[in-house]
Amino acid sequence: MLFAIAFEASATHLLGGIMTYKYLGRTGPGQTKAIYLITITVYRDCLNGQADFDDPLKLGIYDQNQNLLAPFINVDLAQRTKVNPPNGGVNCNFSANVCIEEGIYYKQVVLDVNQEWHIWYQRCCRNAQINLSDDYGQSYYCKIPAASQYQDNSPVINGVPAPYLCVGDTVTYSNAATDADGDSLVYSLQQPWTGADKISPAPDPPSYIPIPLPLSQYKPGYSFASPFGAGGILTINSQTGLTTLRVPTVGQFSFAVVVKQYRKINGVWVYLSEIRRDLQLIAINCTPNKKPLVNVTGVPDGNGGYGWIDGPVTDVVRNGGVLLLDEMNFISPKIYTTLYPLTDGRRSITLLDHMGETIVAHKDLTIFATMNPDYIGTTPLNFAMRNRFDIQLSWDYDDAVESKLISSKALLLLVKQLRAEAAKGQYETPISTNMLMEISDFINDADLGYEFAVENFIAHFSADEQASVRLVFQTHEHNIKTDFGIEMPVELEKD
Repeated sequence: MLFAIAFEASATHLLGGIMTYKYLGRTGPGQTKAIYLITITVYRDCLNGQADFDDPLKLGIYDQNQNLLAPFINVDLAQRTKVNPPNGGVNCNFSANVCIEEGIYYKQVVLDVNQEWHIWYQRCCRNAQINLSDDYGQSYYCKIPAASQYQDNSPVINGVPAPYLCVGDTVTYSNAATDADGDSLVYSLQQPWTGADKISPAPDPPSYIPIPLPLSQYKPGYSFASPFGAGGILTINSQTGLTTLRVPTVGQFSFAVVVKQYRKINGVWVYLSEIRRDLQLIAINCTPNKKPLVNVTGVPDGNGGYGWIDGPVTDVVRNGGVLLLDEMNFISPKIYTTLYPLTDGRRSITLLDHMGETIVAHKDLTIFATMNPDYIGTTPLNFAMRNRFDIQLSWDYDDAVESKLISSKALLLLVKQLRAEAAKGQYETPISTNMLMEISDFINDADLGYEFAVENFIAHFSADEQASVRLVFQTHEHNIKTDFGIEMPVELEKD
């Protein structure tokens, strides 16, 4: 006879991770439900850790009263990848003896729009830490504000949260986040959350979530104020997320970075939510980096290299003047998110490629942005970015201006008709003043002429719009040609 006892693996394996959310829209009768994509990213020690990723993991969803929605949700492991930890030294000719796996879980959830929600997953256990008590795990958590008030996406921090560096070396490491809504982000350091314990390493979500979540405990000689012990350094730039670290002892250390998001609503900055990234730092014996020699003049340094030189944007931020962001809605959001700190109350820009230098904008810096809304190929400018501009002016096409540029009243009348039909939804292609000037110039060009000018104008429109536009030109052809002095053929009547 065989007896067996089943138990859940509680071996140490957790390195860090984060939970984020993405707003996907509304659904249900009366649009009273909001859809979110929850992403849980977990890192595990695949060299010394014995426990695998949970598959599935048990996700708890809690209402604004912190009560569990029964039953909890099982979330399957969607992706498993071996990753390399960030190197703490650009001149290192070694690699840490580590193996890190990244596990990613995705789950769409549908939530009532009229209340905030808490999402929580906990697991045991962390791998061996120098600064935290043994045999405790981690929590992955986020709070989603009520969609009836804020349609919100959480910030996202990229990169592997397990950098390694040389003992005694002072390095910088970026925990910068991006925010799809353009919210203002504030960074801080926090004590890591604890999670499940070795007695119940992968528990079902409890019926009630304790807010705030319980924190991990430090071993003697370590604390929140001194997470790396005597002689250690851990600071973070609240505006950029650039983190400065120095660890005096070989080993693995944990800490957490919090990113809080604020949105300017009716002139007031409102706190929305926050994410917390649990990180593990790996300190090893190696030769520290040499202190870099910074040449900011752009002159060759004599060693085959070149120093930093300000570009036009950096120059005007540093020295003052007018910065024009032309066709703002054509710029990729990944690019203009770097301008968020410059366009909110922080009034600064951080040069990650120049040792993380933060430039506070000159007092005489003025920022303008222009855009043509609804043009094909552009993207809607998110509300948070638009809200950063104190003065917002809109112009339609100016009849007085166009009448000075274009002598043909018939051509102006044709364009006015096309724009009126576009306003009713018949055309998606915008009819710009530039197109109007172009066709006028081409008609006047003896080598091109009327037929070429008209066909070139029509070619600006999509294929399914062109036949309709051609018909409009046929209607106005006689009057346009008369305005441009083009003789029309005379039909003779037969006797």
